[in-house]
Amino acid sequence: GNFKGMGDWDEAVVVGVKPGGLYVLDYTDEGLIEEDVPASRIMRQGGAGAADVAEALAGEAPVTFAEGEAVLGNFKGMGDWDEAVVVGVKPGGLYVLDYTDEGLIEEDVPASRIMRQGGAGAADVAEALAAAPA
Repeated sequence: GNFKGMGDWDEAVVVGVKPGGLYVLDYTDEGLIEEDVPASRIMRQGGAGAADVAEALAGEAPVTFAEGEAVLGNFKGMGDWDEAVVVGVKPGGLYVLDYTDEGLIEEDVPASRIMRQGGAGAADVAEALAAAPA
């Protein structure tokens, strides 16, 4: 990914897909997460762009989470991903998260602000990329 559009391309993992053709990238070597990254700033290793990612993920079932699942949550959409536990599943694809380290409960969290710990969500994206035409 081209972090913050600064022209320096670094290895990253797509860990989230957001509405409007935006992505969440994890720059694992730098320990950074970047949100709302447009496809124009993503390139598959080997040269294919993020348009392929979108095509590969088109028609995929929405990501869902189970009560009791350990996740990372983006509290109030502020961009800081913290460890949390799903303590409730609500209608409309919304969740209740318990940020145990912070002692906070957040209600009505959309799936777009939740990702699996340990890159499991990213593995799903990688699998979709592998199936995409080059």
